[in-house]
Amino acid sequence: MGTLLPKWRSKYVSKTPGVRPLERSYTLFWVPSHGQSRSLGVSLLAARAMVWLTALTVMTLALFFWSYRSSRSELAELRYMRDVAESQRQEILALQEECQVLSSRLREAEVTEAQIRDMLINEGLIPQSYSADASVASAADRTRTLLLSRDGGRDRRLSAAKDMGSALETVATVTQSLDERLNQVDAGVSDLLEKASRLVAYSRARPKEWPVLGRISSGFGPRRHPVTGRREIHHAVDIAASYGQGIIAPADGVVTFAGYKSGYGYTVAIRHGFGFETLYAHCSRLRVRSGQEVQRGERIADVGQSGTATGPHLHYEVHVDGQKVDPRDFLP
Repeated sequence: MGTLLPKWRSKYVSKTPGVRPLERSYTLFWVPSHGQSRSLGVSLLAARAMVWLTALTVMTLALFFWSYRSSRSELAELRYMRDVAESQRQEILALQEECQVLSSRLREAEVTEAQIRDMLINEGLIPQSYSADASVASAADRTRTLLLSRDGGRDRRLSAAKDMGSALETVATVTQSLDERLNQVDAGVSDLLEKASRLVAYSRARPKEWPVLGRISSGFGPRRHPVTGRREIHHAVDIAASYGQGIIAPADGVVTFAGYKSGYGYTVAIRHGFGFETLYAHCSRLRVRSGQEVQRGERIADVGQSGTATGPHLHYEVHVDGQKVDPRDFLP
């Protein structure tokens, strides 16, 4: 048996005088181990052309393969950069949403602070010319300059950023600054609300209105009783007024007694809180009941002369921590 690999042989055919080297031809013989042999004639010019064509083809394929590898690498890098940019964009949008939430919280704190200020002014605890606390107002003003909107209209640093990375860093810095300032504002407003609420509650509980308009016919202290003629300590003021004239509560509170008392006649007693209590005697008509909540200025009874009285008037007492004090100290 012959070998499976073919045997190649070449033979110079002719050296004809006058024929140029490039025009000479070569014959290639293919002699297998068995069967018929074959031959192929090739000129030197054609052989060289085939060699150059093969080399050019190999170079072209190599260049194409290198370009393809390079393109795939650049494409992968572009995809990675696109994914990073999209991730950063989503983070920026999330931070901007957080900025808007913080801005809303800041506005709510400012509104609360303004309401507290108005409440204190209306109660007469601070003057009309009072200006907002500098730490709250200035923090709000400075914070507004840092707020971000989706279109970047409020913070030019975002639009001026060179790339997504710096823009993300800018938004994160602004958000952190907003959060720190809002914490300061929240703390200030919470403290102010606590103090103001207690002050207002105290002010609303402290009697500071005339329960009825009239003249003081008998003051607080030693006196001779107009009916018995005995010397005694008068723990109230008597305010002379017209029969049936309305009596109002000088402060907020809860009615603890509404009924008839010996010597006092028809009487109303109110607990205002913070140790303040008031009593109204010799009424002709009661307009509240025990356990009822009343507000300052609310009508609670009518002037009369029930009980031990020589004429229509209001017997008005003020108690502080269980001690009867001069009501004139609480009359404007």
